[in-house]
Amino acid sequence: MPITPVLGPAGAGKSQHVDRERRPGDVVIDYTLLWAALTMARRGPDGRYPERGDDDPSLPLVSAVKAFALSEAVRRELGGFVTSSARSDIARLETRTGRPATIIDPGRAVVAARLTDPETGILSAACSTALGRWYA
Repeated sequence: MPITPVLGPAGAGKSQHVDRERRPGDVVIDYTLLWAALTMARRGPDGRYPERGDDDPSLPLVSAVKAFALSEAVRRELGGFVTSSARSDIARLETRTGRPATIIDPGRAVVAARLTDPETGILSAACSTALGRWYA
């Protein structure tokens, strides 16, 4: 199976979808997983990674690694998934992989609730920006 794009807003459930659908040997090209690996970020007790702002100095490297990994996976005809939380990536990833995107979007209210800090009840500026990448 070729690389399948899976897109939706931050917090929509893309990773859970990929975990359910992946088969042994599939590659997963996921921005957050790459960011966490490159920065050694760890999930907190609530299962969330620390927030990253758009000014995080590691982001250009993460983007380059993701682009390279996708290019190599497609070139080698590997099976798996590439994820994105930017609506603007749909056409590009469909063209690059030759596969239609799977869209995971439970709705803005559901996603906003998932991204809201459970202790403070506040949706941070970083999470609000992340939502804006999908819900323009």
